[in-house]
Amino acid sequence: MGVTLGEAKNRSRSQKLLLATADRCIYCENVPASIEHMPPRAMFRDRARPSGMEFPCCIRCNNGTSTADLVASLMAHITPFDQPNDWRTEAVKRFSKNLRRKAPGLANELTNPEKNRRRWIWSPQGLLRESHEINADGPILKRHMDIFSAKLGMALFYEHIGYAPPLDGLIFTTWFLNAGLAQQSAEAILSIMPMLGELRQGTKAVTEQFAYRFNTDERTIVAALSGFHSSLHILTVTTSDFATYQSLASYPHMVVTSVQEFSSQL
Repeated sequence: MGVTLGEAKNRSRSQKLLLATADRCIYCENVPASIEHMPPRAMFRDRARPSGMEFPCCIRCNNGTSTADLVASLMAHITPFDQPNDWRTEAVKRFSKNLRRKAPGLANELTNPEKNRRRWIWSPQGLLRESHEINADGPILKRHMDIFSAKLGMALFYEHIGYAPPLDGLIFTTWFLNAGLAQQSAEAILSIMPMLGELRQGTKAVTEQFAYRFNTDERTIVAALSGFHSSLHILTVTTSDFATYQSLASYPHMVVTSVQEFSSQL
């Protein structure tokens, strides 16, 4: 996706203004010195990411979460079936190569022969096809996916509330790979999230690569179900009012992280 000189200048000005007016990093209390794109460019085909959802970020958080961005991008591009000529297959190869250096041990964790198995499932064309299960409950994958999910929750809070979540704010997250989110559960979640969010630049939209449904009171809470390439779904609830929404902690498999704790994990 090309950018004209005028567009580049306008984008540079808006980013400078964003940094100049920001009180702190979107993820911690440090002074911001860079721009965070959430979701990251790597999540999109050929890195062709429309503008929008750009936030003030400190160098430590921006660099410290880059591996989590790459891990989430890898998982979002993995499809249930081998697709030799699919662009996502090439993206998975590229991500996997980079992650061998950035996240040692992840490949072995995902392909552990003692936990992985082959199975036959129905393809979108209505045919039984062989697929490969991967081990998605290892500690390396979980750590990076939890970091990415918390980032997404804080970004959506900033996007729809208008400022970074407070340091004592909480992010509730859970993520699902491929068919991990049951249709009945998805419908129940979506029934209380009436609004659609997406990245769009002019007539260009990338809804099939990233979109989310959400609900918010525009003051203290944003809840969203985000989808990435139909292979990764993340449920996030970010709030500055834990007293009112503390029952969320009882939701099955929900990870609870405070903004203050988040930066200590990097």
